[in-house]
Amino acid sequence: MSVGFNLTQALILQYVVSEGALNQTALATLLGLGKAATGTAIDALELRDMVERVPDPDDRRVWLVTARPEAKRYSGLIDDVVREFGIELRTGISRAERQALGATLNKMRFNLDFMESAERAGSVENESNGLTAQMTTRSSDPTGDQVTAGVDPTE
Repeated sequence: MSVGFNLTQALILQYVVSEGALNQTALATLLGLGKAATGTAIDALELRDMVERVPDPDDRRVWLVTARPEAKRYSGLIDDVVREFGIELRTGISRAERQALGATLNKMRFNLDFMESAERAGSVENESNGLTAQMTTRSSDPTGDQVTAGVDPTE
């Protein structure tokens, strides 16, 4: 079954149908994408009359993305496709395997977030022999485990 939207477009539709009007920055954050990529997907949905941008009554500089009536019709179809896709994707993979993968990916996300915040804080040093990131700290990750975040490209 296909609904004719890419994943980003389908997710935007689902968010604005279920959550109501959202600005582009909020959608980009929810999707984990940049504002430009999110804007391109919104433009494509506007061309198909699925969403529209309306002025934010609280801030004249901001536009809100709202679902048009046609988008609401597709919402149920998108739910069905996502459900079918999830079933097919999980075939042959045990719940324990999926949970272990999820925990590992969460730790990687935690490490990436730490590295990004350290870089913003100026902790990443450029040395004459190349970039060496010296970030070692003990911190709790979202799963409650202790994680040492450390990156050294020479190892």
